[in-house]
Amino acid sequence: MPRLLGLELHTPGYSVAAMDVGLTIGSLALADHDGALAHTSARSWKWSLGTDAGDLVAAVTAAQFFAGLEESAGAGSLAVVAIPSAWGDRPRRSLLHALERTTLDVLRLARETSALVVGASLADPSLAGVCAVVDLGSHKLEVALAEVTGGMLRVLARESVVGLGDERMGFGEVLPLITELGRRLTEEAGLEPRDVERVIAAGRRLALPSMAHGIESIWGVPPELAAPGAIARGAARIAAGLAGGLPAWIIDDDLQEAPLAHLRPCILRGVSTIPPAHPPSAHPPSERPSDVGISEHPSVMPGAGPAAPVPATGNFAGLASVDAARALDLIHPVSGGLAHPALITLLNQFTFLRGASGTLTLRSREDVLALPIHRGGVCVSAGERARALRVGEWSAGTFTWHEEHLPSVLTKLRTPMTAFVVGALRGRLRAFGERDFGDAYLPKMALSPSVHPDRFERLERLCIPEAEMRAVEHVVDGSRSLQTMLGEGYIGRMTLLRLVLLLDLYSVLQWAAPTHADVEDPVAAMARTLTAMERGNHFVALGVHWSAGPEEIHEAWERMQAEYAPEGRWAPHDPATAAAIVRRGAAAWQVLRDDGARVQHRRESYAGMDEALLAPLVEARAKALEMRGERRAAAEMSRLQKEFAAALPRRDAK
Repeated sequence: MPRLLGLELHTPGYSVAAMDVGLTIGSLALADHDGALAHTSARSWKWSLGTDAGDLVAAVTAAQFFAGLEESAGAGSLAVVAIPSAWGDRPRRSLLHALERTTLDVLRLARETSALVVGASLADPSLAGVCAVVDLGSHKLEVALAEVTGGMLRVLARESVVGLGDERMGFGEVLPLITELGRRLTEEAGLEPRDVERVIAAGRRLALPSMAHGIESIWGVPPELAAPGAIARGAARIAAGLAGGLPAWIIDDDLQEAPLAHLRPCILRGVSTIPPAHPPSAHPPSERPSDVGISEHPSVMPGAGPAAPVPATGNFAGLASVDAARALDLIHPVSGGLAHPALITLLNQFTFLRGASGTLTLRSREDVLALPIHRGGVCVSAGERARALRVGEWSAGTFTWHEEHLPSVLTKLRTPMTAFVVGALRGRLRAFGERDFGDAYLPKMALSPSVHPDRFERLERLCIPEAEMRAVEHVVDGSRSLQTMLGEGYIGRMTLLRLVLLLDLYSVLQWAAPTHADVEDPVAAMARTLTAMERGNHFVALGVHWSAGPEEIHEAWERMQAEYAPEGRWAPHDPATAAAIVRRGAAAWQVLRDDGARVQHRRESYAGMDEALLAPLVEARAKALEMRGERRAAAEMSRLQKEFAAALPRRDAK
């Protein structure tokens, strides 16, 4: 039986409880594996994950943490992860993406307050009735009201507050905040304070007599402080129930939020990631449903047939034209056998074969490449990835598939096959010219592409570069035709054409007539620009990234003055709005032109960004740019690294 883990990610040292083969709950201590977590704390990981500025850092940090956990707990472990209720889809997806790099399988993402109730029930099996749950971490507060009845948990109301522990929230304000949340949630649940029978608390600060007395005054019940690691132990107990080792807890805590299946469509062995809506039937283990397959593809369409196994040997073809690439089907598995497939189709098939493990050897003329494949992903290092992706350029060849158990040193390098397939496709599409794309997309030139509202989660799996994602957000919006988009040159004509084809292949786009004229009313455009500037910080006002330096900021300010000055191209349409835009830009320029004021403004505007964690990553980036001879970019990275490094003594002082 695999080991079952309950993970609580935001306590010092990453509190982890494990359920071993004997189904006894105990603590699992994590060692510092080769310094992987040397610059990582619970605070920095939590705050970087899910923020616009720190997704990349979060992915790296989370991957390091889970790799160490996998080494301690063993491959193939099943886990339930307790996360803050305040997390939205984006940080939850980031967490799942980080877990995909390991052999850990996540059965469920549980709310911390729900896991806390289950953990408290382990210490007191008689726990029942209406419970108030207070979880106070170093930077966030969660309060919930839940009804507990014999292995069933129903959350009646819940609210989270982030930003505690920094300049925005002093310690003396925490108790009044808990009091206010408790009062509001009690009213929301339609209860009286006397209806609350138990109060479960977690967080060392809640053990202070003044805090305990204050909480007691809310509901008239003294709080019961949960043992350290209770949230992690509760998550482990939830994992045991989902895996069938113990009676399952029935937890209704979503409160209109998207379930895990929305983030990652997945059916594990006999365990659905969608929480059951009613108590499970009491089938003995021998009568449980058989394995229905493992599919974690981001875009499996309803009605897709079972994925055909990859034969031991065969031939493959390359992509001879843009039309051949457009004919690929990457959202359905091949179910009728792989007879002389396109190489991209062959690779994509492993996305649906989540149980496959082995080596796929590809041969084309004199070239030979062995690809270790595990759980729907390719196991190659960063240095090997560039060479491996060149197989997308091969015109034809043969393949050999050998199923085998891969060593853990390889499985830890696993990256999802979807990202690999997209990378290989990009390499092949670079060989085609604008005329090839123009002929293929001629019928759609007058139409406008936009992202289908139900396909954003699919889009995130394609690993689109940042510049192209900005184009998707601001240009591929249904307001202009493809022909007009190509003429505007937002990211380059060829880059845009390749991007559109990739999004089309994964059915991310929908096509229709432009929603309004290709040329927008300049007065409306200026009004929209001014509104965005007034709502945003100084970086947003000048249209620069938060990492921009003095030179880039100066160029942005001069460009704004030239465009909105009385003799510029915008002012004649609405002189008053143009003047207001220049005034807002001037206010931003006055702050950002000064190094000290710029750094201070960045820290205030992006309070969740952990500069101490970013500093070593930016330093490594600066060295890499220097080695490639990109001295100007390297100098900018060095400047940013020095600004980030200045945060280290500031943190120690706290």
